Amino acid sequence: MVTNLLGEVMLREQRRRRELVSTEAVLLRNGTIPRLRYSNCSNHLGVDVVAVTSGGRVVLTLQGDKNDTNQGMLAASGSGSMDWKDLRRCPDLLRLVKSTMLREMSEELGLRSRDAVGFGDVRVLRYVRVTNWGGKPQFCGVARLGDVSEEVRGIERRYHRDHFSIDFDPEGGPLAFARTVRGYVDEHAKRVSFPLYETLDVLCGWLERDADAWPWLMRR
Repeated sequence: MVTNLLGEVMLREQRRRRELVSTEAVLLRNGTIPRLRYSNCSNHLGVDVVAVTSGGRVVLTLQGDKNDTNQGMLAASGSGSMDWKDLRRCPDLLRLVKSTMLREMSEELGLRSRDAVGFGDVRVLRYVRVTNWGGKPQFCGVARLGDVSEEVRGIERRYHRDHFSIDFDPEGGPLAFARTVRGYVDEHAKRVSFPLYETLDVLCGWLERDADAWPWLMRR
């Protein structure tokens, strides 16, 4: 079995150093990324969700050295792939995406039951196919939270080192929020993983364009 991550690695035979799997042959058809139905990749459905607290923090995770991708980089509040169990009680694709975002975010931020977040607290902002992962399907979104105390717990200690926050003024409005977030990304560009960059950029654009977005995010 092969996955979309062949876009970033090459599998070689250890002794003879012979290439075992042709990345181009797996990822491409006639030199281009094919439609999903014609792809040879696993195309596991992925999500990236950024948590924004009402107290003025965008909560990020720091990836550990055992992650397959983006080791040591800043990543979204929740990031991962859908499991079969996520299909339970999900009548449609949108609810499935939100369910996965909630699960990944809750696991990676170490949220407790008192920090309960519901489907109404998540917005799916964009669907893309990630080109450098052979067209892997990816959804990105935002979740609104109250004041929470995130913590790396349990098995997540294998994959995450710590949490970081982008602090912003909740009274500053969407334009000030976008300036703050984009300034942080520019200052820490070498540490920001590309899924996080994409998700934050989409979030800022949504807040700048949609008049209802900021009141929803800040629960006003």
